Amino acid sequence: MTTAHNNAWGTSHADDGGTAKRYARREVSNKWVLFTILTALNVMDLVLTLTGLEMGVLVENNPLMKTIVSHWWLAAAVKFGALAFVGTLFRLIRERSRIVEGALLVCIAWYTWVVAWNYSLIVTAL
Repeated sequence: MTTAHNNAWGTSHADDGGTAKRYARREVSNKWVLFTILTALNVMDLVLTLTGLEMGVLVENNPLMKTIVSHWWLAAAVKFGALAFVGTLFRLIRERSRIVEGALLVCIAWYTWVVAWNYSLIVTAL
């Protein structure tokens, strides 16, 4: 038996009994792949920032993190707390959202630039 279902964009598609479930799993996994990339970039940012600060090569320019990075464990707690908050929001958002994916891509682009910049400053100082 074939039935019609609306997908995440509101268009209809036929379902043969398992297509919609496979389709939904694939969409969720894309969101979690992006989240995993964001998490990895945050870890790299934390490690490189703390290393660069210790070497005297970097200065923390984020006013929210400026006082926090003096304690590595506090900086790590803030980073992972923010990621846990974002992960919780993702669990609440069940459907695919272009806004969420777009925001993730912007964050990934930003953190990629920050990590690359910090890395280049550290390597140049060696």
